[in-house]
Parts: sequence; C-alpha cells; structure tokens
Amino acid sequence: MRWQVRYTVTAKKQVAAITDRRIQRSIVERIDGLAYEPEKQGKQLGDELVEYRSLGAIGRYRIIYRVEGSEVTVLVVVVGIRKESSKADVYAVAKKLLRLGLLEPEEAPVQGTTICSYRGHSGSVRAVAWSPDGRSIASGSWDTTVQIWDATTGREVFTYRGHSSRVYAVAWSPDGTRIASSGGEDIGQDCTVRVWDASTGKNIFNYRGHSTEVNAVAWSLDGRRIASGGNDGIVQICDANTGNLIFTYDGHGGSAEDYDCSVHAIAWSPDGRSIASGGNDCAVHVWQAM
Repeated sequence: MRWQVRYTVTAKKQVAAITDRRIQRSIVERIDGLAYEPEKQGKQLGDELVEYRSLGAIGRYRIIYRVEGSEVTVLVVVVGIRKESSKADVYAVAKKLLRLGLLEPEEAPVQGTTICSYRGHSGSVRAVAWSPDGRSIASGSWDTTVQIWDATTGREVFTYRGHSSRVYAVAWSPDGTRIASSGGEDIGQDCTVRVWDASTGKNIFNYRGHSTEVNAVAWSLDGRRIASGGNDGIVQICDANTGNLIFTYDGHGGSAEDYDCSVHAIAWSPDGRSIASGGNDCAVHVWQAM
C-alpha cells in the first residue's frame, strides 16, 4: 500500500532552505520513501512527541513525521539537524512548534491560489513541463536557457545553457532522467533538438534534422523515440539514444520558406504507433509512426 506524504508549511520551508543540493536531494528521497510502510521506519519518540517518529537522513539530519493511519497519510512536520543541548536541536524545535500548535498540516488552498511563482528567466517563457514524478518543473525561454526548479517551493535546481537561441519546447523522458529541448531563430540558428541529462546537464546528442525553428518535441511512451516538428513544416522521428533519423513526415506540406505549414504541436498515441500533429495548415494530422 502506498501512503500519501504531506509536509507542514514549516517542514517545506526547512527542506527548501538547505543550500547543499546533494543533501537536499538525499533528504527528499528519504521522505519519499515514507510512502511505503512508514510505521516500520524510524523510531517512535517519547514525552511530548510520543505521537511522532524520527527517521535518520544524511549525516545528523532527522526527519520527524506523524503516521495518520485513518487517512493513510504521512505528515512530515520538522526537518533539521541533531544538536544535543542546543535550542536549534531538531527535537527541541519540534517540541517548541508543538506547543505553538504549528505541527498541524496547512489547510488545503482555495482553488486558484498561487502555490509558488518562479522568476528565474529573463525572457519570455515559451514551454513548461512537469517531471514524471511531479517534483520538478522544466521551463524553456527566449533567454536561451532551460531551467529546472522545485514544483513546490520554486527553488532553482539546475540551469541548462546548451542552446544559443530561443527555446520553444521542453519534454521530459518517461523515466525522468533526460530532457529534450528545442528552439531556434530564423534559418540555421540553433534549429536543434538537444537531449541532455536532467541531473547534470551533460549533452547526450544534438539532433539537427530541421532547417528552421523547432517548435515541438515529444517522447514516445517507451522512451525510445523522439518526435519533433518545426517551421519547416515536417515532423521527424529520431532514435532517443543515438539521435539517428528514423522517419520524416511531410503531410503538412511545408518548407523552410513557407511558414503557413509550420508544425506547432505533436502527441504520440498511447500504444506508440501513431502520432497526431498540428500546425499552421489549420489541420491535425493523425499518421502511422511505426
């Protein structure tokens, strides 16, 4: 059985305030692990905190949480460092927050409430995509960057600077380890699909099959192929591991000089055998991809 893991406002801020990304990532992974048998993890605390458990994380970090069996929920209330005989000790902080009534979950936000706003770009943002695990968002901009940030706190995680021109499209691989991003500006100016490691930014390959701006990218559900469409009016499928061209669809009838048939949207069918693509020809074409 999978449990829902929630944070109090305080715990969320404590995790976001950790500046060492390696430590932060390790703690988040430990918290995510509480989704499975949380009542068997960590140790039960005593005295005032008898309803809570403590789970060791990296180094002297501790995660204090409460198992709410009736709701199949784990509530993370405090994340901090064990500092015995100090007011900053994670257990001392937890007891203080308990006395103040601050170890309870925040109320569900009203529909339409802004959860966070990310303002790391200096140009128009033209693409956003959630990571498959829902923890991160990637955004592509005319400032030529793709930026990855925490979907809950808005904290920047990584900035990819491999593009030399505007970014129009961003897509995560199904397993969340890679990102395909595309863009360009006029004929020949970085009109590429760049596939890179989502953690390190290391380039895996650059696909250069289009002659003008690349407006859309989409991974097949098995992660083996990437489809891309651009202002040249064609959709191309390439191998997601090697970057080799597999197939070119020219049903939109465009060319590098004819923007009336530019392709702006692409979607794979769930079985990975067909693609739907749409563009300036005012049509959606559904065609055999495999």
